[in-house]
Amino acid sequence: MIETDKAAFNGRFLTSASLAAELGQHFNTAAAIIWAAGIRPLAPDRRDYGAMYLRTDLARILGPERANPIEA
Repeated sequence: MIETDKAAFNGRFLTSASLAAELGQHFNTAAAIIWAAGIRPLAPDRRDYGAMYLRTDLARILGPERANPIEA
């Protein structure tokens, strides 16, 4: 991946690890916050991609200013 691809991906999606880094929390804390909020991982067509979340789904955790995808 080139840097622009990474930036575009991170502007739209987060993993538990990237959420932890963004919040300045431990990975386990971030995972617990997601679980407590009842937010489910991204699973288009019921496919399992692991702990990947849309930023917009994490708006309650991130706050609206960080939840909106980066416009390309």
